[in-house]
Amino acid sequence: MRETKTIHDLKEEMKDFFENDNWRGAINYLCDGEHKPLLLWPRPTNASIDFIDNHLKRHKISKLVSLGCGTGLFEWIIKTAIRGLTVLGVEVDKDWWTSAYAPPVFHQLNYPDDHEVKEALSSESTALLFCYFNCEPAWRQYLTEFKGTIVFVCGPVEGSGTHSNPQPFQPLTPEWTLIDGMKMEKSHDAVALYVKI
Repeated sequence: MRETKTIHDLKEEMKDFFENDNWRGAINYLCDGEHKPLLLWPRPTNASIDFIDNHLKRHKISKLVSLGCGTGLFEWIIKTAIRGLTVLGVEVDKDWWTSAYAPPVFHQLNYPDDHEVKEALSSESTALLFCYFNCEPAWRQYLTEFKGTIVFVCGPVEGSGTHSNPQPFQPLTPEWTLIDGMKMEKSHDAVALYVKI
């Protein structure tokens, strides 16, 4: 019988990758073997990071705001892989994320009322990322306030047994058009790109 790992075991296994900015090693670890949703819901791949990087560069984006970032591990991977990109990871419940019960955090957390978050949402050189987000009224409100033109949605593919809202490839609002997307290898995850028209 396989031993169930605790969140602290998983954090220890990630420590070497984190301390050495080894995002490729982290991706290999996350994609190899059992799914580790305590650390990160999606299983990013080198190709998915390249997908995000290429679109950020093509659209001259210098900042990424990830809404509902959880432990910030995906955000740390993106920031470490894409040099020069500013990444803000946003969560809503500061009391939870600063409590003794919260899982480990790999990237600095910001909160919706932070000046830096508000400023980023009002910039055209910012992209949004919804990764396994699950609150339709909240993402619709963020899209209303957002002044940029690029949104990434990362989540499960249809039939995977997990859910997010929004899901990759679903229509967002009439102003947003799906222009590209990809399924991540070795997982049931996908990332989609939307542009404001």
